[in-house]
Amino acid sequence: MKTRVTVRGLGLLLPALAILAGASGASAWSRYHDSGHGYTVLKAGGYELDSGVRQRNSLGGLFVGVEVGAQPSRFVELGMTADWLRRRQGRTAILFVDDSFELPVQGVVDLEGTATDLVPLGGIVRVRFPVADGKFVPFVSGQLSFDLLRLAYREIQVDGDPRSVEERSEYFQGLGRTLALGVEARLDESFGLLLEAGVHESEPSKSLDLDGIPVEGRVDAGGEFLRFGMRFGFP
Repeated sequence: MKTRVTVRGLGLLLPALAILAGASGASAWSRYHDSGHGYTVLKAGGYELDSGVRQRNSLGGLFVGVEVGAQPSRFVELGMTADWLRRRQGRTAILFVDDSFELPVQGVVDLEGTATDLVPLGGIVRVRFPVADGKFVPFVSGQLSFDLLRLAYREIQVDGDPRSVEERSEYFQGLGRTLALGVEARLDESFGLLLEAGVHESEPSKSLDLDGIPVEGRVDAGGEFLRFGMRFGFP
C-alpha cells in the first residue's frame, strides 16, 4: 500500500505559514503582489489513482480545473475551485478489415470499457512566498471539497445470438481534501505560469442494499497529481 501524505491539520498549518510569510515581507514585493486583486487559474495535468485496478500508466487520468478568487494579502489567496478527473479504460476488437481502398478500413468495436469521473468542488487557501523580486512565487495550498464520483461499466457481447450490451453506472459523494506544493513564474503583473504537485484524499460513499441488508459502499478515489496552469490577474 502506498504511503499517502496526510492533510489533517491543514487548517492550522496554512494560517501559521501565512503569518510567518507576512512577518518576513519586503517592500520590493509589493509592486508585484498588491492586495485586493482578483485572479483566475486554469489548470490541466495527470492524476494517479491509489487504488485503481485497471491502470496501465501512472498519470493516465486527465485532471483539469478552474479556480477563481481574490488576493486579500500579497502572501495569501482565497478562492473557489472546480476540478474534473476523467479516466477511460477499454478493450477493443477488430471485426473486419476492408482493403478495397488504397488505405484499409478497420471495423472496430469496444468490447469492454470503464469510466471514472471525479468532480471536487470546494474552497482553496494558497500561501505564497515571493522571491527574486516577486518574479518567482513558491506556494503551498490546501483545499476542502465536496466530491462527486461517477463509476460506469459497459460490455458488449459480439459472440452468440442475440448480441447483448450490459451497462452499469453508480454515483457516490463525500468530502475531499487536497494539499499541493508548487511554483509560479510571473511573466508580468497580470499573467503567470504555474506548476503544482499534490495529493488528494477522497472516499465518496453511497447507501446500498445487499439482499435486504443496508450497507455503505465506499470508494477510495484518492491519488496524486501533477498539473500545469495559467494564472490571470485582474483589478
